[in-house]
Amino acid sequence: MLGDVSILSLFRRAGLAFLLMSSGKLISYALQIVLTRLNTPEDYGLYSYAISVTTTLAVFASLGFNNSVIRFVPEYLRLKKYAELRGFLKTAFITTLVGGSILGTGAFVFFRSISHGLSLEAAVLFGLVIPLTSLTQYYSQLARGLGSVSGSVFPNNVLQPALLLSIVGLIFWLEGNSNVTLVALSVCVSYGLALLCYPFLLKAGGREWMSATHTYLVKKWTTVSASMILMVGFQTILAQADVIVIGSVLEPSATGFYNIGTKIAALASFVLQAVNQVFAPNIASLHASRDRMQLQRELTKAALLTFFPTLLIATTIYVLTGPVLRIFGPAYSNAEVVLHILLIGQIVNAAAGPVAYVLNLTGQHRVSTRIFGVAALVNVLGCYITAKTVGSVNAVAVASTLSMVLWNVWMHVSVVRRLRVWPSIFGVLYGTLRSGKNL
Repeated sequence: MLGDVSILSLFRRAGLAFLLMSSGKLISYALQIVLTRLNTPEDYGLYSYAISVTTTLAVFASLGFNNSVIRFVPEYLRLKKYAELRGFLKTAFITTLVGGSILGTGAFVFFRSISHGLSLEAAVLFGLVIPLTSLTQYYSQLARGLGSVSGSVFPNNVLQPALLLSIVGLIFWLEGNSNVTLVALSVCVSYGLALLCYPFLLKAGGREWMSATHTYLVKKWTTVSASMILMVGFQTILAQADVIVIGSVLEPSATGFYNIGTKIAALASFVLQAVNQVFAPNIASLHASRDRMQLQRELTKAALLTFFPTLLIATTIYVLTGPVLRIFGPAYSNAEVVLHILLIGQIVNAAAGPVAYVLNLTGQHRVSTRIFGVAALVNVLGCYITAKTVGSVNAVAVASTLSMVLWNVWMHVSVVRRLRVWPSIFGVLYGTLRSGKNL
């Protein structure tokens, strides 16, 4: 009975997380529509560029401590090591705050130095976004470590974009116009208000540890955090490099067109993300029990649940490209080719299956980190070279898509060779063909 209760509790928490994340996605897309409608393509492009830069830098602000929170907090709570817990949280908070402030200052200088740089006010505000974002990530991970689903998802994924959407609309209603500086101000205010919610939401995990003294194991925490930041950093670079390169090399309006293409294409990846969340716990447990046949069956289910819905979504977006882009404004019809190219990458991503999850959850995380690192380098160089030589966002989209194909194929080959299971749709087809031959 206890096991049934635990399973039901797990499903309820997973369902709540999925509901909150879905709501956050819808709000985020509504936000993009409002931003493109209220701002010129140039201002929206500058906003897209600045947000990509701040998002990337915020990941590195904590030196990996935000990523290791999810490991150390549950461990110290379970073992009642409250002194170590308080020492770790204090170290993580200070590191995140100081690192975010330093990188925010660097971002301000960078924004002012580029040829089509932001205004002084916008550069200051976007620099401030980095410590605010990194602190939000810290509290989100802390809530997750304490077992609070609402605390880990709601403020950062739902409340912040909802607040930003509301503030942007309110400013436009009061001022009668919108620009990148006003949007930057809205971003800062929305993150600040979202941060204020965490003290009310962080109630899970008990309060016994709050009165404990501090014990510091900085060397241990730093070593683990540094190893964890590499993979997250490489993945962030893979996701943001194309927009950052376009914003640095091409005109701001080109950044806006490209960013809309990436946002729409990302709709096709939602199925893979949802399936990964459901199947990830099974991957680790089945590998630990050395049940390769059952692991293959689970991966086959994941491949089937991922590929065909993704293909359907991508095909629908392809067919309805014109009407979809017109939602964001007539100027964004230029993103049509970009969107079509990026959709190919999403289809390949879905076809490969949960390759990164399989490697990370079966003790092969160093392999996946190395692959992500090489792919990130290829992505940055490819995007920069094509932007400089061809000067087209379409060429950058090709380079970005090829880097996605590279890491997916490389990881798939690694999974097959090291674990002798097929995580992709091709494994399903291969197994079906073999079964047919044996009949």
